[in-house]
Amino acid sequence: MNICSGEEGKKQMITARETQISRVEAERLRREKLNHRFNELRSVVPNVSKMDRASVLTDAVAYIKQLEAQREELEAQVGVESQTAAKACVGSSSIAGGHHAVPSLGEVEVMIVGSEAMIRVQCVDVNYPCARLMEALRELEIEVYHASMTKVKEIMLQDVVVRVPKGLTSEEALTTAIHRRFQI
Repeated sequence: MNICSGEEGKKQMITARETQISRVEAERLRREKLNHRFNELRSVVPNVSKMDRASVLTDAVAYIKQLEAQREELEAQVGVESQTAAKACVGSSSIAGGHHAVPSLGEVEVMIVGSEAMIRVQCVDVNYPCARLMEALRELEIEVYHASMTKVKEIMLQDVVVRVPKGLTSEEALTTAIHRRFQI
């Protein structure tokens, strides 16, 4: 029979208590961390039906599936638009009468607000569409404030903010002038 002496027994009891306290503390920290993560999840998932954990997880799964469906739909839409734009932009550059004959644009949208216009051009990334658009604007003597371009798969999307030129004050006139410069 092994009976611990007074001093040794006290040390073992203190160690046992510390171990139990550290386990309790670790469990408390784990629960706090889990609660914090559920609160984060609850804050990013819209329309949580109930506040309990099972509902939060169910709503999060439904939201993720909805986002995946939207992503697939957008990817399909981009695929269809790229095929449409590819058909619209088929052609090659050639020199005719001192001007470059270039493929037609996929789409040109112009929106005039006050003295500024936003021009959005979307077409297949063939024959340097960014350079062609800037050249067309330069030939039209249009002052560019801001230009950005984005490429998604084979589609080039260009947004340009310009000062509205004096002779082209309507959206239709500006759109037509840009089209002509690309199709010379």
